[in-house]
Amino acid sequence: EAEAAERQERREAREVETGSRLQAAHARWVEAAAGCASAALRASLPISKLAEQLSTAMASTQVAVLCGETGSGKSTQVPQMLLEEALASGAGGTTSILCTQPRRIAATSLARRVASERGEQVGGRGSLVGYQVRLESKRTESTRLLYCTTGIALRMMLCEKPLEGISHVVVDEVHERDTQTDLLLLLLRELLPLRPDLRVVCMSATVQAELFSSYFGGCPVLTAQGRSYPVTDTFLEDILATTGHVLPPDSPCRVSDHGTWNKATFNLHRGGQASTQEWKEAGAATNPDYDEGRYAAYPPGVHAVLSQLNESAINHDLIMELVDYIDLNLGDGAVLVFLPGFADISTLYNTMSSSRRFGDRAAFRVLPLHSSLSPAEQSAVFDVMPTGVRKVVLATNIAETSITIDDAVFVIDSGRAKSAMFDERKQMRRLVDVWISQAEARQRAGRAGRVRAGHAFKLYTRQRYTQSMLPARVPEMLRGPLQELCLQLRLAPLLESYELRAAFARALDPPKAATVEAAIIALQRSNALDADEALTPLGRHLAALPVEICIGRLMLYGALFSCADPILLIAAALSDRSPFLQPLARRDEAKAAQVCFNRDESDHLAAVDAYQKWMHVKRTEGNGGAKRFCDRHFLAERALVGMGEAADQFWGNLADLGLLPELRRLGEADKQAARRSANRHADSPLLLKAVLAAGLFPNVLLVSPGRARPSLSQQKQSVSIHPSSFNHMASSFTTSYLVFHEKVKTSKIVVHDVTAVTALDLLLLGGEIKVLHAQHRVVIDNWIDLTISPRVAVLFKALRHQMMSLMRRRIADAGGARDGGHAPQAAVLEAVVEMVKRGTVAAEINPEAIKERAIAAREREQQAKPSGRGGGNTKPELGKGKGGGRGGRR
Repeated sequence: EAEAAERQERREAREVETGSRLQAAHARWVEAAAGCASAALRASLPISKLAEQLSTAMASTQVAVLCGETGSGKSTQVPQMLLEEALASGAGGTTSILCTQPRRIAATSLARRVASERGEQVGGRGSLVGYQVRLESKRTESTRLLYCTTGIALRMMLCEKPLEGISHVVVDEVHERDTQTDLLLLLLRELLPLRPDLRVVCMSATVQAELFSSYFGGCPVLTAQGRSYPVTDTFLEDILATTGHVLPPDSPCRVSDHGTWNKATFNLHRGGQASTQEWKEAGAATNPDYDEGRYAAYPPGVHAVLSQLNESAINHDLIMELVDYIDLNLGDGAVLVFLPGFADISTLYNTMSSSRRFGDRAAFRVLPLHSSLSPAEQSAVFDVMPTGVRKVVLATNIAETSITIDDAVFVIDSGRAKSAMFDERKQMRRLVDVWISQAEARQRAGRAGRVRAGHAFKLYTRQRYTQSMLPARVPEMLRGPLQELCLQLRLAPLLESYELRAAFARALDPPKAATVEAAIIALQRSNALDADEALTPLGRHLAALPVEICIGRLMLYGALFSCADPILLIAAALSDRSPFLQPLARRDEAKAAQVCFNRDESDHLAAVDAYQKWMHVKRTEGNGGAKRFCDRHFLAERALVGMGEAADQFWGNLADLGLLPELRRLGEADKQAARRSANRHADSPLLLKAVLAAGLFPNVLLVSPGRARPSLSQQKQSVSIHPSSFNHMASSFTTSYLVFHEKVKTSKIVVHDVTAVTALDLLLLGGEIKVLHAQHRVVIDNWIDLTISPRVAVLFKALRHQMMSLMRRRIADAGGARDGGHAPQAAVLEAVVEMVKRGTVAAEINPEAIKERAIAAREREQQAKPSGRGGGNTKPELGKGKGGGRGGRR
């Protein structure tokens, strides 16, 4: 106790000394010419008027909600206000501010901006401002203001002492309601009673401020005005009146005619013959949201369109008419068109580019903006156009917050967006077109007022905006997957006393109990949670890895089967963007250039092959050769660099868990030896595919013969492969099964990132096996049906049980991976590896190869049965065979 008290005294003395030093440095900066200029610039921001109110709120309560529209300066100035107050009062030594952002690009760019305002180099020597995002950190011992992604902050909350050393947490963009932000708010609310010294600021757009305030016990709400220029809103009815748009009879935007078909038989006068005729009586092809009285002041043409318009459809013709109207009547400036997804962007881009009016590059430059495009394609939207050329950007909601197009003066808002809904029971993500919220509509309109007064043309009626649209978007926790969230909640010390259902009930908007239950059952089925909902050793490892569950499982299997490097590269590719580019205007050319990477009917191995060939070119020809290689094969070099960096980080994560050797502490020779040992089987495509089957299970498809191409299904549900896959147009597969990363339902059900695997892979590393002895069959996961001899099936089941038991033990005692303390386990795993690499007994479990033998065996059994009642039982015993005794061949 005396030593602890002495250490505490020394720490407090250092904090006082540091506070005094920082106070003096801050005083010099404030008086310097650069400091005065920076202060004057910052004082012009609307948020600066709240400095005194914020100080008062932080002195009287632990939490405050601060609202500010786009352009108010809240993201850069509020953390600085907290920092400067601490510096001026001499409390800099005990101050450490964390500012969270939902996107890494925001965290890094804001940190650079703030450091620049303070005359510092972000993360530099003596700098008070830094950032930390996945795979990149710019922070030092002097850092007092750290911008980070929400995920980084969550990792700090999951420590034994959450947010130790942190004095302030600024949670930005809370109105976006992503799952990680909502989880962070939940954990902060639990932490506040235990940390009375902690201060929290929740920053939001003006929407739902009272909701956040009430969640934190009625904390004060501070409001700042935005600095954007005025924007004129024009709704659909006024757009129709201005443009005179006419809805063609064959327009896909017309309301479907739900008329009824009638059928009748008539007797003909000649020969007593009868004739049957069918006709359709027109139905009420009227827009159900149309109200004639509401638009009494508008001309008949507006009524004609609104009465027949399907408002949910994207009217490409009207968008082009609007762009033409803007160009002829409203002066210069870029046009930003918000569309729901890539399909609409692609269709409109092709239509405009091929038209005589908009295809003229001397007058227009039509540019797509979508998250799947390459960085080069995305950066083109920031280019300054030559005089007389109008830029038209076709974008998804990525342009709402993540990307700002400074010269945008006109916005055309379709009012639609893609929303991801996750079905926890079916483990399937649905991408659906939905109406945006009022908050999102305001955000989109605000993009037109960044540089001068702008115009927002809204392709929906004023009635829909004011009466039908939700005030804010549906929280992601109510529509996204919950399995990863369950693991994080189990890992959080602050919630360890709660059952999972009770922990979710404490969230800002709790998900349905049935959805939580489905997630818990799925985790118990995969052995991540036990029957009491506690983390198993596997679950604890999965929760500690910064990836989704199936990718974490894949990484663990890659380490256990000594094929770490390629599997970690695959995990990196699945965690971030694909390295394969498909530019909108050169898609066919890109596919032809990339076909050389298509290895072994596997999108996953194709990514590994692309990375390895790029690295080989980089080593032999240098950076210039590597860049030319990427250009030639339409590869995103930034994505390849990111794959390597992420794979290195994943290696470190697994080393921390004791599943891979710790390379940082080894000399070069020992490091190479350790890496070779962890990749003994990395050159076997068969083993890599087996590991993919283990990690991605139960994401399995059955391949059946089809007319032109194979038919794919999962539990009798028809499925297609996404066009981005190398296997999209495959005429056949060499195996009967595929594994995939993700299943998405749009207009049809598609799967992303597929690999062909064998029945042997599924038997060894798939789900539970049920042996049906009499039928010569095994059933995996209650739907994958294989014909197999009973003796082989029983041996497989026993081997699988022993292997899984040993793997669980290996994971539970991961340190043995370093000290060689798992010789029996290693022997079993090596045997399985050799079986997979050689394809041993693959023919034995091939459904086509065994079918005739199984039928013949059943016929022989029937013939061998004695006639009459009470005959002998000829059913073979488990474990008996040619070996002559129980276990003779086991």
